[in-house]
Amino acid sequence: MTSTKVIFQYPEAQAFLANEAKRRVNYFTEGQIRDDRFFRLRSLIYLWLNLFDEAINTLHSDRKLERVYDLEWWERYILDRMRHPMFKEVFKSQSHHWSSQFGSFIEANWKELEKEADPIMY
Repeated sequence: MTSTKVIFQYPEAQAFLANEAKRRVNYFTEGQIRDDRFFRLRSLIYLWLNLFDEAINTLHSDRKLERVYDLEWWERYILDRMRHPMFKEVFKSQSHHWSSQFGSFIEANWKELEKEADPIMY
């Protein structure tokens, strides 16, 4: 299933993410019922995190690509998305899953992620 298909096939997952942008309690690790929504949300977040991981690794590995694909825009976009509490929760609980380069990028910018998430981003 392609990323676009997941996003368009389950618009309720996107809507739930937008509604939960200000969540204060962990969703995935605090005894949440493991229903279809749970797995769709987690899959969608994994999809985004994998995309971010790949983007950071690709763009940081080639100076030419940094200029062509506007590294600063991508970094800003990733940080804006990563402010969502569910994104941070999955990232932290599965930190071994991501590349060290992506992990270092997030760690170096963690203060940015402490800002409130904008529901419009989701």
